[in-house]
Amino acid sequence: MGQSWGTLRMLAQDREQWKEFVAALIAYGKRGSNFLIVYGTSTVEWVVYETRHIKHLDSFLFVYGTSTVEWVVYETRHIKHLDSFLFVYGTSTVEWVVYETRHIKHLDSFLFVYGTSTVEWVVYETRHIKHLDSFLFVYGTSTVEWVVYETRHIKHLDSFLFVYGTSTVEWVVYETRHIKHLDSFLIVYGTSTVEWVVYETCHIKHLDSFLFVYGTSTVEWVVYETRHIKHLDSFLFVYGTSTVEWVVYETRHIKHLDSFLFVYGTSTVEWVVYETRHIKHLDSFLFVYGTSTVEWVVYETCHIKHLDSFLFVYGTSTVEWVVYETRHIKHLDSFLFVYGTSTVEWVVYETCHIKHLDSFLIVYGTSTVEWVVYETCHIKHLDSFLFVYGTSTVEWVVYETCHIKHLDSFLFVYGTSTVEWVVYETCHIKHLDSFLIVYGISTVEWVVYETRHIKHLDSFLFVYGTSTVEWVVYETCHIKHLDSFLFVYGTSNVEWVVYETCHIKHLDSFLFVYGTSNVEWVVYETCHIKHLDSFLFVYGTSNVEWVVYETCHIKHLDSFLIVYGTSNVEWVVYETCHIKHLDSFLFVYGTSTVEWVVYETCHIKHLDSFLFVYGTSTGMGCL
Repeated sequence: MGQSWGTLRMLAQDREQWKEFVAALIAYGKRGSNFLIVYGTSTVEWVVYETRHIKHLDSFLFVYGTSTVEWVVYETRHIKHLDSFLFVYGTSTVEWVVYETRHIKHLDSFLFVYGTSTVEWVVYETRHIKHLDSFLFVYGTSTVEWVVYETRHIKHLDSFLFVYGTSTVEWVVYETRHIKHLDSFLIVYGTSTVEWVVYETCHIKHLDSFLFVYGTSTVEWVVYETRHIKHLDSFLFVYGTSTVEWVVYETRHIKHLDSFLFVYGTSTVEWVVYETRHIKHLDSFLFVYGTSTVEWVVYETCHIKHLDSFLFVYGTSTVEWVVYETRHIKHLDSFLFVYGTSTVEWVVYETCHIKHLDSFLIVYGTSTVEWVVYETCHIKHLDSFLFVYGTSTVEWVVYETCHIKHLDSFLFVYGTSTVEWVVYETCHIKHLDSFLIVYGISTVEWVVYETRHIKHLDSFLFVYGTSTVEWVVYETCHIKHLDSFLFVYGTSNVEWVVYETCHIKHLDSFLFVYGTSNVEWVVYETCHIKHLDSFLFVYGTSNVEWVVYETCHIKHLDSFLIVYGTSNVEWVVYETCHIKHLDSFLFVYGTSTVEWVVYETCHIKHLDSFLFVYGTSTGMGCL
């Protein structure tokens, strides 16, 4: 079967001898020959250079149209098993180049180009390649450039790229020293521009990227430096007129980073991991549906251990999820579900030695939510669950956060509400719990300030109606056992304040307000409080103010107020130096005005006051 190429073409012209042509072609292929079938006004240049000791180089090129094709293998010392199949149909220009090619082992490239496309597939240097496969299918007026550079000691790199439409695609692997198991599957449909880049790539182990883009999308997926990557998986599906940029930077010693992004609509998504030294188990699952803009960023990322972020966005939403610095994170979980025309920003800053921070955010409606943890050195067990329903604006902030121990916050907001929950400074918090449930067109602000050495502060606040509630703890040095339970129902305004709060011991306040009431409960200074209990129930269109002032060394003060009707009640304890055993029980029924005052109160021993008022009464008791 030693026929020349011209003879084979003559044989092909006779239909009766078609079987003989096919048999000759197969026999010719078994000899490791090159088959070029060119049809149209095409220019083809196929070059093999140097070619010392070639072993098993196969190239099958079929070009149809007014195409220009240049296929070049350079140097080619000791080639072992290089296969390239290229089919071009249309007014295409294709350049396929392998350079240097020393000791290639098993490189396969299959390119199918259809339309007025320009394709350039380049492998450079190519020393000791082991098992590199690239399957490229381009359909439309596309421009595709697939480049592998340097390529020393590649082990198992697979790239499958399908492009359909007027797309421009550039897939680049740079340096590529000692790659182990890198897989990339890109399927692009529409007038898309896609750039997939791996840079440096020293000692990659198991990096997988699956990219499916549908619509007039622009997608850029970049891995930079990439030294000693271990198990990085990224699956990205984009549907609509979306722009997506997924970037991993530096990437030294990554261990188990998974990112799954599904974007549907006219969305813009940017997912970035920066520096990424010694990452251990970072998972991000992002699902965006609508005309959304989403930016998910992890920065620095030294020694991350177990960070999980699941984010679902539905509607015309803008979401930004950021973790900054991220040194030695241990077990940070964030699950955000946003539905409507919402804007959500979830930020963790600095993040040194985080231990067990969980945030579950569910937002439904035209809401704006900002959840921020700042500095975050040595956090231990901070949990925040926030559900927002309606046209709400919610801001949940933890600041500084040095050595937090067991802070839990659960906020449920329903209606056109504005909620701000803030913990500030937060050095050495121990067991702070806040449960906030707001229903109606309410405005709620819950603030803990300074918060050094808090021990066991619990606040449960339920608000129903067109209420405005502000719950504040200030300074909070060495709090021990402060509990506040507020239930507000109606068009109420409630302000509960504890100020300074040095060395509080056992302060309990239970406030139940029903009607169009205004309630202000204040404890001031609060140095060394010991056992202060206040229970206040208000029913009707009442105004109630309960104040404890200065409060140095209180010992056993109890106050129980129950007010029913259109009443105004003011209960005040002033100065309160060394109180010992003061009890007050107040029951008011009718359209009453009541003022109960204890003033100065130096060294009180055992004062009990029981006051019951019924009717349209006005009463005052003073000491």
